[in-house]
Amino acid sequence: MSQLFMNNLIRHSLLKNTINQVQRSCTRKLNLLEYQSKKLLDDAGVQIQAFRVVQDKQNLDPLNNFDVKEFVVKAQILAGGRGKGVFDSGLKGGVQITQDRAKMVDLVKQMIGHKLITKQTPKDGLLVKSVMVADSINIVRETYLCILMDREHNGPVLIASPAGGMDIEAVAEKTPHLLKTIPINVEKGLDIKTCTEIAEFLEFKGALVNQAAQEIMKLYELFNKVDAVQIEINPLAETDDGRVISVDAKLNFDDNAKFRQKEIFNMEESDDATMDPKEIEARKYDLNYITLENGDVGCLVNGAGLAMATMDIIKLNGGNPANFLDVGGNVKEEQVQKAFQILTSDPKVKVLLVNIFGGIVNCATIARGIVSATKKLGLNLPLIVRLQGNNVHEAAKILKDSGLLIESANDLDEAAKKAKCCGCLSELLRQLQIKILESRNEKQIIHTILLCLMQIVTDIKFMEKVTEIEGQKNLVLNESRQFFLDEILKSLQKLKEVAHNIEKNVNFPENPTLNECIDTVLEILEPICAFEDDNENIAQRNANAMISVAKIKPVLESIVAHSLEFANFCKDKQPISVICKKVLKECDALEAECSLSDSKNPPNDTNRRLKAGLLETAIYQLENLINDELLRLVFETFKDLKAFKIKYLHDHCEYSQDLIDSILDRLFQIGQFGIMFADEIKISAQIQLSLTSFEAVESHLCPEILKKYQKDHVDLLDSYWNEQITFFQLCIQRIIDTSAFCLIFEDIIQSCVTKLNENFDQSEICDILAKADVLEDHFRINLSEDFTHLLNDFKLMVKETHAGLKHLNDIDPKRLIKRLKILKTTVKKIREGLQSQLGHVERSKNTNNTMKDEKPKFCNEIQLLPDVEELIIVEEKSIKVNNSVSLRKPRQIIKSIDPNVSNIIYENRNNSTRNMKLSKRSNLNSFI
Repeated sequence: MSQLFMNNLIRHSLLKNTINQVQRSCTRKLNLLEYQSKKLLDDAGVQIQAFRVVQDKQNLDPLNNFDVKEFVVKAQILAGGRGKGVFDSGLKGGVQITQDRAKMVDLVKQMIGHKLITKQTPKDGLLVKSVMVADSINIVRETYLCILMDREHNGPVLIASPAGGMDIEAVAEKTPHLLKTIPINVEKGLDIKTCTEIAEFLEFKGALVNQAAQEIMKLYELFNKVDAVQIEINPLAETDDGRVISVDAKLNFDDNAKFRQKEIFNMEESDDATMDPKEIEARKYDLNYITLENGDVGCLVNGAGLAMATMDIIKLNGGNPANFLDVGGNVKEEQVQKAFQILTSDPKVKVLLVNIFGGIVNCATIARGIVSATKKLGLNLPLIVRLQGNNVHEAAKILKDSGLLIESANDLDEAAKKAKCCGCLSELLRQLQIKILESRNEKQIIHTILLCLMQIVTDIKFMEKVTEIEGQKNLVLNESRQFFLDEILKSLQKLKEVAHNIEKNVNFPENPTLNECIDTVLEILEPICAFEDDNENIAQRNANAMISVAKIKPVLESIVAHSLEFANFCKDKQPISVICKKVLKECDALEAECSLSDSKNPPNDTNRRLKAGLLETAIYQLENLINDELLRLVFETFKDLKAFKIKYLHDHCEYSQDLIDSILDRLFQIGQFGIMFADEIKISAQIQLSLTSFEAVESHLCPEILKKYQKDHVDLLDSYWNEQITFFQLCIQRIIDTSAFCLIFEDIIQSCVTKLNENFDQSEICDILAKADVLEDHFRINLSEDFTHLLNDFKLMVKETHAGLKHLNDIDPKRLIKRLKILKTTVKKIREGLQSQLGHVERSKNTNNTMKDEKPKFCNEIQLLPDVEELIIVEEKSIKVNNSVSLRKPRQIIKSIDPNVSNIIYENRNNSTRNMKLSKRSNLNSFI
């Protein structure tokens, strides 16, 4: 099949099945310049716009006597997207419209001799050697008409649509009823009746029906006369003066008819300078090469049909062919080398696929060419080779003996799959390398990359454990293999999405956090609460107050909604519900006070300040309450985790699914808070990694499923779970502010003592001791050597209380209560010591060297892996990461506004602006 016909097949997809299914996404490129196509149309009697062509900026004679109301100036190159293109001189737009003749002349001079860069040109653009100046017409309506050779119909077909002037593939996809396909009998041709029916389908009316029919007839006659394989008119327009005009034409021709159409082909050959240099170079070596848009798999194939099939299989497997390259049947080694050189010159190509099958091609010649080209070019791209046919065994030996990293494939489908995977991975790693090395501000992207890489490393480590166990016990753990393989694939897919977003410059959306919403409300309230001794601007102040309060209500409703959702995770949701009602009540009162609807009772400045102050106080109370409840949630959850073991769940299948759901829901909630306030991006990524792992394990924890698993698989899941739980708790404990954690524990002990004095219940003491273990873990991670003696006192009281419980029948319960009081006092001393140290640091103006930046010397008491210990003490710039980037679908967490509350429980965020905002809350948050 001829090259130009293949051009048409590949780039235009033949609009198969009435273009309902576009099988290839190749970009169209003209084989003639626009003015050349218009000249052919004009010679055939087709109605077009009047135009002139200038090819020398020093000779503007063609523009003499060309007087129209409005000029359209078009640069002539073989590429689309000219209107949005940019010249190398800086001039924007290869298509310009003006009514000023002098400006038109100036534009012509600025275009000729310069390169125009569009989305379809090479990187350096294409040289503009000619400019067309046409008469601008007023289009009333646009239609679409195309005549093309279609293999499926074994001849020409006419495709028409009343929806012209747009991407016809989009019309086919969204409104297929607006497309009509008419096969044309080559012997009979088109008759005027058929042309009239087409004109009526295109919705021409009155006299325009006959005019349009005549235009269609002339276009078909031209199609036959010039041996075209395509004539596309888009739009075929109806003008305001009652004419049917072919505004834009694209013509392709059958190169088998070159001997008959020498004049036309001479026009194309004279414009080689505007063609893709790779295609020009390929012609010199008798290679049929066509560049395709947006592809990354470079193809080298023997035979046009096989090349088409190869591209189809690549697309079917999710890849994108970067080119059509047919080396022919009598290919030489030198041609193979040149083909490789052309393929690798395309920067979009990430992987090469060689597919040789049958025919007269000597596979050994191909193999020698591959080896020679790989060594000569220093090829660093993945190379997939599938050779079947003449001399294939010798070819296989040549490739094997070369020692090169060449991936072989037995069939085309396997080759396409490997090419797709290699290409994706190659591009993925390239994008990630660029982003990690160059980016300093894309926090969410870096966070996601780090998360995915950590996930892959973790899953590979456990996959190695699976294979090790299988080798030792001579068994196959299918469940374990599938579990960890699925997690690896998820991470790779996420990395691919990140790389795609990087390339497309997609920004990650950032939702306002709950704290940011609270700050927004407080900032609005601040001027309302402020006293202004200015009686001259009362009306303006009243108006400003009303506008400001109107902005508060929707933000407050979001704050309340998400606060109530958070309350679902608390033991007692009533306090938060009460405060939320109070917030809404005070907001309504302020809104009523600021209303200007009652002219008889204008707003009172004093009352307004009072109402605003009450609302401000209610918001502080809500924030403070959430702070407390969040810390209590950490105590409760970490306490319950000590008894939550997958091995136990497997052996005791009578356990409740509600227990699993409760634990996981609380973990996800705490984890999202932790991500919000992690000062180190590694810690943030580790928390997200743990949450992702919890989500993966959750599907295996259903009692009916878990009991069916092999013991070895359960052991692996348990090990996987325990490791992630350890990392998760470690990171959360690092984030929590020790002073606030101590204060909550003191409150928990006091409540317990009160209950015990009323009714002694040893389960209450057991609960306190379990939570004391959580606090002790926190101390081990966060306290410095200065608190060693207090920590020892803390441990001693815990041990004595444990001992008292064991001998409860022999001692007075009041002695146990006394031990709890001493324990509370010890925790209080630790808290006061921390606050004293913090105050000293602030007075020394050295707030960057806080206690938590010191490496705990007794960290080794916890069984830490080296990489985790490094993760804890690594010093990084404080980065706040948005939790919208996730490998899992969020569970029952705050959705549209992130649960970013609790300043009281978290460390200093190293943000002076934020600290200034928090200073006015010191009366409620005295432990920040």
